[in-house]
Amino acid sequence: MHCDRAKTLMDRYVNEGLLLHERESFEGHLRVCRNCQQQLASLQGLLTVLRSDPSPPVPQGFVGRVMARAERETIVALSKPESSMASRSVWKRLEFSAGTVVALAVGLIVGMFMGYETWRTVPEQGLVAETSPADPLAASGFEHLVEPGGVSLAQGYLGLTAPPNH
Repeated sequence: MHCDRAKTLMDRYVNEGLLLHERESFEGHLRVCRNCQQQLASLQGLLTVLRSDPSPPVPQGFVGRVMARAERETIVALSKPESSMASRSVWKRLEFSAGTVVALAVGLIVGMFMGYETWRTVPEQGLVAETSPADPLAASGFEHLVEPGGVSLAQGYLGLTAPPNH
């Protein structure tokens, strides 16, 4: 007998559930296999501990409460037509999918309006010709972010977000 087969028989051996020929074969394997002897001893020790510890008492009326609840849930489950439960699930998925599509579309449209003209290409020849070391904004290529009148984007933002002076 191989150890794999002995391991499958070990629980039944401990509980005296093996047929005579299985028990004889198992015991023959145990005589020569130290590993299976150790596993059997470990299993027997565990069973001894489990059997020595008394089972906790079941509260009075516990079984009746469990059975009543199971009966109520069974009645509720059987009263719901299966097709309506399936269709509710489909509608929930469709609502979620539609909401996701709308949110993505709104985000895309808002992003397009926010980025309007930011992807506009500036002819490189004009940019290089106008770039000077004294003009870092032109050197960075962000000159289109300056408001008319020379107000930078940061200054424009601060002007919009600052509380009004009264």
